[in-house]
Amino acid sequence: AREQDFIVECVKFDVDVTAKDLYDICTRIPNLSNLEVEGTKIHGILADIGRHCKDLQVLAVHLSPEGGAAQYSSLLSGIEKLAGLNNLQDLDISGKGNLTALFTKLAEKNILQRFRYSEELVPEEVIRVSQIKSLKKLECSFSDWEDYQSLTELASS
Repeated sequence: AREQDFIVECVKFDVDVTAKDLYDICTRIPNLSNLEVEGTKIHGILADIGRHCKDLQVLAVHLSPEGGAAQYSSLLSGIEKLAGLNNLQDLDISGKGNLTALFTKLAEKNILQRFRYSEELVPEEVIRVSQIKSLKKLECSFSDWEDYQSLTELASS
């Protein structure tokens, strides 16, 4: 009876991992709703996690700068697939990459409520993130003051 009563909902770790390690965690912990990863490197593509972690509500990925720009680029490749997480409400990403496709897909889903990003959003990303009508909290920097106009549209929705 103990096995049925024991539920793990949150996993946090600070180590270098492979994308396969993340998939294995999600497969072995079917009720996982919160995954937070910190470290220098994640080997593989983060976007594919959606196939294995369908119940995630919170996803936070914080990579230290030692991983370099190439690390961020490969990690964020195909990141728009994260919009396939049907319960994703809170997304936190550190590392520079183009998030336009992700925001476009998240706007179609209209589920995400909170987004945090360690870098500046460029004007095209601001336009796309402002189309996510479910978004209640946005934490990031902006590269252009004129992006304020796009954000006022989000605030009025």
